[in-house]
Amino acid sequence: MNSQRIVLLGDSLGMPTGSEEIEYEDTYPYLLKIDLKHFEIISRHRRTNDTSKQLSSQRIFDDIEMLKPDVLVVHLGIVDCAPRVFSRFQNAIFSMLPVIVVRNILRIISHFRYNITKLNNKTYVKKDKFKINIEKFIDISNEMGMQLLFIEILMTSQKNDNRSYNFKNNIIEYNKIIEAASSSGNVGLVKYDTKDFLLKDGIHINKEGNKFLAHKISEKIANLVK
Repeated sequence: MNSQRIVLLGDSLGMPTGSEEIEYEDTYPYLLKIDLKHFEIISRHRRTNDTSKQLSSQRIFDDIEMLKPDVLVVHLGIVDCAPRVFSRFQNAIFSMLPVIVVRNILRIISHFRYNITKLNNKTYVKKDKFKINIEKFIDISNEMGMQLLFIEILMTSQKNDNRSYNFKNNIIEYNKIIEAASSSGNVGLVKYDTKDFLLKDGIHINKEGNKFLAHKISEKIANLVK
């Protein structure tokens, strides 16, 4: 009998940091392969990934329809809800400018970031769209007969909240959407029980956080596939 397949959809929080803090062997996708030896684990984490990107037709086809997982784990949200100075399109235009111009602009923006994000109230994925996206994951899992597991958004640092207006509140509000969607019997939810899982950037997950996620995901999957 073939082993059951788990597909992990996420952003850089399930990837090495590249700064000698989190190596590949420290990531929870790697640790899951050790904990869940009787499962096939496939990681589809991508940097700067959000729910709208992940629900593009191509990624639904590549990551879900073609892989046909028994369990789908969705760890997205921080990229969606983080306060932004620029939209993705504006960032693309901005990146075309000369490096020295970009540096000077960023220096000014960094100084006024809190006020700019307060005036802008900009995120990559608005709250109402995020709700639609989360419900779409549930619809897909029901259509394909998969078990679905969401991982909530880890609270950011106070430093980040002081730099970007309403950052922590955004996380709380988006997590409410995830939690409400996880109330159905076919959907599981992994919640954090500590704030000590952050690296210095206040976004990415440290070694203990990765161990925690691997353990909690293993527990949840054991209950989901009983």
